[in-house]
Amino acid sequence: MSRFEGKFGIPASHPTESLLTSALYRLPDSVNPEYIQDLTQQIAEKVNQALRYAEMPHALSLEEIKILQLKLARHYEDNGDSAHVDIPTFVDALVESPKFLKNDRGSVMKLFEIHEVKTLQRIAELRRKKAEQTHDESLNPYENLFETDSGQFYIARLLNMPHLEDESQYMDHCVGTSDSYVNKMKKGDVEIFSLRDTATHSPIVTIEYDRRARRLLQVKSQSDRIPTLADDFSSDLIQALDQLQHTKDDTRELREIRSTEVADLRALLSLQEKQSQSAIFTREELIFLYEVERPITGFDVSAREPLITKLRAGRDIEEDMLVIFDCTRAEIAHVPSEITENTRAYVGQLEPGIFQKLPDTLEHIYTTFPDKKIRRDSVEIGGQSVEQLLSEMAGAHINISDYAKSMLESKDFSLSKVKESVALVRLTVSDLGFSGVVTTDEIYKRGAELGLELCPSEVGPQYRLKYQDQPLKEWFRIAMKQISDSVGYPSRFYLVRSGDGVWLDNDPAGPDSRWGPRSEFVFALRKKS
Repeated sequence: MSRFEGKFGIPASHPTESLLTSALYRLPDSVNPEYIQDLTQQIAEKVNQALRYAEMPHALSLEEIKILQLKLARHYEDNGDSAHVDIPTFVDALVESPKFLKNDRGSVMKLFEIHEVKTLQRIAELRRKKAEQTHDESLNPYENLFETDSGQFYIARLLNMPHLEDESQYMDHCVGTSDSYVNKMKKGDVEIFSLRDTATHSPIVTIEYDRRARRLLQVKSQSDRIPTLADDFSSDLIQALDQLQHTKDDTRELREIRSTEVADLRALLSLQEKQSQSAIFTREELIFLYEVERPITGFDVSAREPLITKLRAGRDIEEDMLVIFDCTRAEIAHVPSEITENTRAYVGQLEPGIFQKLPDTLEHIYTTFPDKKIRRDSVEIGGQSVEQLLSEMAGAHINISDYAKSMLESKDFSLSKVKESVALVRLTVSDLGFSGVVTTDEIYKRGAELGLELCPSEVGPQYRLKYQDQPLKEWFRIAMKQISDSVGYPSRFYLVRSGDGVWLDNDPAGPDSRWGPRSEFVFALRKKS
């Protein structure tokens, strides 16, 4: 059993260790301990995000995360290959039943059974209330804002709980199954809109709009499906969201949408029309299509809009690269020996010392084009106190967890006395050349081989201050020497944007903690000698 000690975030002295170690040893051959660790991290992060979004002060403690890992291990131990965990349902159930993680009693299957019973009870209550309603729409009218240009659809603003319940029952989603949405509406935090069929008045798409951040939070069609541009109503939906920005809310303010999904999806529809006419794409259009400067934002932040893949299919990528990078074939290097002072782009594997060989001004670095871009950035550190950093983050409405704050206040957190610029390189575990699960130490060692080094601890808060336009649900860790948080666990900073804004948080992990290929880290670029 000693091979598990100190791994998976569990110090040998932890009281849950023996139970978890036993469960990990009894896992079926098809399930490895690293999978349980990765699944635990995914679920814990989503639960914490859900709690933040619901404005609940509680976040999962390290003890609760360990109990979650133990119960997941037991679930796979008991059910073998037939075990299944639907993460969204599991997250909802954990938020609904927080006592489940207070001790090691109770199985995952039992939690799902309780969640199902509670869901059925809510549906029964909705049906009861529905039966009591007069069905006379004039007594409880929603606000009809406008029709789309085609005349086939209109946008309605939902105003109260019966409206949400009707929408939820018809659309088979959660907008009307709890008081959380109507409470946020009453506080003026969000507005809920419904794209409806003009002829039948049936809901087609439900839209949640964040009045504070001026962005779309959710766009969902039937059964929580996220619309794509392949839907026959997509053009009307984009046009409706465009038109929504010309309407005013109850405070007489325009409903501005500061997030980019509407403009991006409209641009994709324009490219689709242009491609159908066999027209040539401009350099700017290719830069957009291949996401050279930034990812294209769709309604689903966790998946690529399918039209992007469709538009790229059949194109000559090598020829498109020459247009995008504004260069000749000789100016694109694919191995380190091809790098010269005239190199305009590098598309190839990362080899030892690669970042010392690449020109400092080289903008385009890919392991494979276009999907594996290596991001470079810089941040200025130094000349500030911890108090000034905290004050600046508060002024920018940046969220900071108590654990991350305790790291800033630790004696091991260092501040540079003079201002200096730190060049940053952001890579996934896969970019580093690993195909499976690896430890923190292995990641740090590979980074050093490539010409990278650990970031000064000050990079975490300073980069958080600089990178405030982070995409929703994106998160990554700062590769740095660990600092003990308020409960003594070695931790690093990580940066995330959830529904309630950007966060500086802590990532409790030691040298033996394990990470999958998609885990992402920010390193400092070692200065050239």
